[in-house]
Amino acid sequence: KNPQICKGSLQAPIKTIILVVRDNLTAREEWRMLTMTQIDDIRNAFFFKGLNISEIARKFKVDRKTVRKYVYQENWNVSTDTKAKKLFPKLEPFKEDIDQWLEEDKKARRKQRHTAKRVYDRLCEKYGNKFNCSYRTVAGYVAMKKKEL
Repeated sequence: KNPQICKGSLQAPIKTIILVVRDNLTAREEWRMLTMTQIDDIRNAFFFKGLNISEIARKFKVDRKTVRKYVYQENWNVSTDTKAKKLFPKLEPFKEDIDQWLEEDKKARRKQRHTAKRVYDRLCEKYGNKFNCSYRTVAGYVAMKKKEL
């Protein structure tokens, strides 16, 4: 349909822009992962064809920051250098006692062994107000240790 233009005016017709919204993302904001082939094409366009980052972004319909990321990326290996996270750090002062009780339980009959509830109760009795951990924390640690033993 033709937009209405006033007679005698030199104004250009007004463009109507329709923005499609789908799944809370606009059409431009749709997230997708680049394949290694696309990344290779981006790098070839920069290093061998001599295109600049803005031209590459337009050509491949990706953001300039994405192009810059892959152009200057040197290490392609995913880093697995994560430090081992300490489990149950709040129990650290009490772990020796718990471990000792669970070791002694190996020698006891099955029905006489410590449950997580019994370990929690013994810690509350032994340390009183100094023991400030929840039952859930103790139960998680006891379950983990019993699997190890």
